[in-house]
Amino acid sequence: MSARDLLVLLGVLASVLLSFAPSQTEAYLVDYQAELSNLSSLVIRDVAASWKTNNELNGELNRFILEKLANATVQARRADDLVANLLETAENSLSEGCNEQLDQLRREYRTAWGVDLQECARNTHFALEYDALTRFRPQASSVLRIFPSANYQTVRVIAMSDVFDSGSINQKLSDELRSYQELWSSYQPSLQQELDRYQDSVDDIGNGLDTCLTMIEEYRTNDLLLIETLIDLNCETMV
Repeated sequence: MSARDLLVLLGVLASVLLSFAPSQTEAYLVDYQAELSNLSSLVIRDVAASWKTNNELNGELNRFILEKLANATVQARRADDLVANLLETAENSLSEGCNEQLDQLRREYRTAWGVDLQECARNTHFALEYDALTRFRPQASSVLRIFPSANYQTVRVIAMSDVFDSGSINQKLSDELRSYQELWSSYQPSLQQELDRYQDSVDDIGNGLDTCLTMIEEYRTNDLLLIETLIDLNCETMV
C-alpha cells in the first residue's frame, strides 16, 4: 500500500471515529437530561395534585367555619328582633324614662353583639391565614422553586465544567440526578404529612371559634335577661 493510500485510509478512519464521538457524547448528555426532566415533570405533577387536594381541604374548612359564623349571625339578629318586640310590646306600660333607657340599652347591646361577633370572625381569620401560610404551602412552594431547575441542569453542569473532561461531567450529572432524587424522597412524605395535619387545623380553629361564640352567646343571654328584668320592674333598678 502506497503512502498516499495509507493517508487516504487514515483519513476515512478518522472521519468515522469523529462521526461517532459526538453522537455518543450527545447520547449520555441527553440521557441524563431526560432523567432529570422526567423527574421534574413527575414532581411538579405530584405537587400540583397535592396542592389541589389542599385547596379542596381548605374549601371544606372555610365552609365549616362560615356555617358556624352564619348561624351565630342569625342568632344575633334574632336576639335583636326579640328585644325590639319586647320593647314594642311593653312600651305603653313603661314610663317615658324607662322607654328611653331601654332604647339606649338596645342600641348599645346591638353594637356590642356585632363587635363581639366580628372579633370571633377576626380571630378565626387570623387562624385560617396562619394555617394557610404555615401548613403545606411553604413546603410545596419550596419544591416548585427547586425542581424546575432540573430541566436545564445538564447545561448548567457543562457550563461549569471542563468540556474536555467527559468523565468529570458524567460524574457531576450522576451526582446532580441523585441529589434531586434524594431531595424529592425527603419532600414527598413531608407534603403528605402536611396534608394529614388538616384535621388538626379543623379541630384547633373550630374549637377556638366555638369557644368564642359560646362566650358571646352567654353575654347575649345575660343581656336579654337584664332587659326582661328592667321591663318587669319598669327600670326601677336603674333609677
